[in-house]
Amino acid sequence: MLTPQSWEMVAQVIDANFRECQLQPGKGVTISSGSGGQSVSVKPSPVQAGNSSVSPFDFIGVTSTTCQFQPGTIAGLIPTNMFATLTFSSATSYLLATCTTSGQKVTAATLSIDSSVPSLPIPTVGAAPGTLYIVLGTFVSSSFTNFWGQSIACSPKEVMRVPKSSPTAFELPFTSYWDWSVY
Repeated sequence: MLTPQSWEMVAQVIDANFRECQLQPGKGVTISSGSGGQSVSVKPSPVQAGNSSVSPFDFIGVTSTTCQFQPGTIAGLIPTNMFATLTFSSATSYLLATCTTSGQKVTAATLSIDSSVPSLPIPTVGAAPGTLYIVLGTFVSSSFTNFWGQSIACSPKEVMRVPKSSPTAFELPFTSYWDWSVY
């Protein structure tokens, strides 16, 4: 999560980079000046066969052992290392999001590359587990597959109720077990 101080640093970099850019007219693009400043008009063009859109968590930068991904969010949060360069092996590897939770919502997410898939979560009593692992994609034979193609939402979900043998008058007659619903 970006703190106000971190956001200020990011905003300065963005502002400085945009000030360095100059808009140039080109095919389907016109620039006109008016009393309110410059305006840019872009003529819509149809997408041709073979062109595909870029999705969150798509593989965008690569060398033989390092990679970067198109930005995406998990439960509305940008992973803390979203813009880092990650290292993968030549064997089958998995892009994982490791999420820290409060049991009610995701509070932080970090990307990593691992050679093994995490174990399945075990539902917990009263609230969803404190850690959530999401497999975002896989590398096989130098090819990356994005499993989601979108930013990801998560919410806690009651997955099981176990009857209590002798509940008191002020207790529910069952114990609730919770896990995460990822969509």
